[in-house]
Amino acid sequence: MKKLLGEKIWLDQHVRTWLYRLAIAVSYGVVITLVRQVSISHWMLLTGVHVCVLLLMPYRYWPALIAGEMVSLVPSSITGVDKGLFWQILNVIPSTILLAPLVYWVRQRWHLFQKTNALPAWKLLVLALMASIIVTAISVVFFAIIKVPSGYVRHYDQAIAYWMLGDYLGILTVVPPVLLVRQLWQQERWPDKLAINFTVAESITYAMVAFVVLIWLGISTPSLRHIAQVIMFLPVLWLAMRHGWPGAALGGMVANIAVVVLMPERHDVDTLQAQVIIAIVISTMLLVGNRISELHQRADQDHANLRMAMALAERNALRGDMWLRKTSRALEQLHRTVEATHMAMLKRLRLLSPNYDYDNEHYEKPAITIPRQLYQIADAIYPVTWGNRGLRGALREGSLLGMLEEYGIAYRYDVRGSLSLLSPGLHLSIYRIICEAIADACVNRMLSAVMVQIRCGGHYDHGWVVLSIHLHAQPAALERIHWEALIPGAARSASGAGRRAINDRAATYQGQVRERKTSKGCRLTMLLRDLSP
Repeated sequence: MKKLLGEKIWLDQHVRTWLYRLAIAVSYGVVITLVRQVSISHWMLLTGVHVCVLLLMPYRYWPALIAGEMVSLVPSSITGVDKGLFWQILNVIPSTILLAPLVYWVRQRWHLFQKTNALPAWKLLVLALMASIIVTAISVVFFAIIKVPSGYVRHYDQAIAYWMLGDYLGILTVVPPVLLVRQLWQQERWPDKLAINFTVAESITYAMVAFVVLIWLGISTPSLRHIAQVIMFLPVLWLAMRHGWPGAALGGMVANIAVVVLMPERHDVDTLQAQVIIAIVISTMLLVGNRISELHQRADQDHANLRMAMALAERNALRGDMWLRKTSRALEQLHRTVEATHMAMLKRLRLLSPNYDYDNEHYEKPAITIPRQLYQIADAIYPVTWGNRGLRGALREGSLLGMLEEYGIAYRYDVRGSLSLLSPGLHLSIYRIICEAIADACVNRMLSAVMVQIRCGGHYDHGWVVLSIHLHAQPAALERIHWEALIPGAARSASGAGRRAINDRAATYQGQVRERKTSKGCRLTMLLRDLSP
């Protein structure tokens, strides 16, 4: 029973395999028949299809491809009685079987398919040239044995030039775009990448418009048709310079089609000249574009490395702030303990000596000043009011910002947008930048009013924020501020590095500080990008 079941499974698999190969043979035969209808001697798309299929299909399906093309050639051999029996026999031999050894050798030795986005352009061009030579040699043999009318002179030099150009252009028209599609298909989520790549879409749109305009110009004005055909290489050149070999592949395919569309007759001399120029441009741009693609890939990798480094710096800064948060909490608890101890000692002294006159300088003032200084130090290390209130609470109740109001410096803040789009590390960096800017202005005695503006937003799962700090310095208001008491507290609320600390924190989030002098003082503006996921 098990033996019969195993034989049935083997038979089913064998039948499915042969049906699959039969479907490949039929499909390839149909495609070859259709492509042969649009192929001409100086634009042989058929050769490009042969090379492309042999490059992409596994070796085990090559016999099916050869059989499918052979069957598709039988009707033309039957109807070609007037061309001679020898021609009829040779015509059944498909070009696929003659190109197979070359393509096999190339696939084994050169490894055209790589995991990167680069294309071994010189290998592809050598393959195209060798395949063109083989197919042209076959065409010469057919041309030599075919029966021709009496008096007809065979011009081998002209025919060889047509066939070499046609086979070479046919390969360059079909193979590079198909290889591009293959590489895109192998990339993960490639439709999403193409959907968001507006630069590529814009370039392709402009190129298509240029091709359409040139075709319209050649059709509407026959005297300019040759000029329109020749300058078809300009969009190809532009696409290659902008997007590397993929641009050259797509632009070359469309340029070839456009040149043939403008062809007034089968063997038009102007069209042949334009095709020669297009062939040279495509070959050159594939070589140059390959280098451009490598440079683009290297630049993208450098940008990705930079983003990773910046994200790592953000995470390290956030971890450092977590340690500072623990230290700040310890100091804040110490502040409460010291404050409670001073109050208890003063209360005990009043109970023990109710008639004693306690000097405010020796007892009352230290009991208030020392805990307050501890609180300011704890808040400078990590905002004590942060807790669940976050950045908005720190901007409203921070020790330094509260100190400004106490000493007569006007302070206002305006937050617009959703702060939830930003990471906690960026929240804390914004607060520290504000404190650094205010403390630096206080130390230089150039601050009479502060206005902080925060604008938040998000783009592709990454947040951004525009931070503006308006530092006003009115001479009349500066004279009324008690700097001797304010400067020590302001200095304790910041690192003391001033503008360097602001620039470094902004650079961590890909920001650059811009300072602008105003009639009232100066304004610091920066755009910070949040790279944290």
